[in-house]
Amino acid sequence: MADAERVMDVNFWGVMDTYQAFLPHLLKRPVAALVNASSMQS
Repeated sequence: MADAERVMDVNFWGVMDTYQAFLPHLLKRPVAALVNASSMQS
């Protein structure tokens, strides 16, 4: 279970934290995008 939690912390919550940090700034722009590139290797 600890391994699954670590994977979720990095692969899911890490992405969500990044979106939460940048989204308010990007919404102020006329055109903006968030692109997430990830790998299945850990």
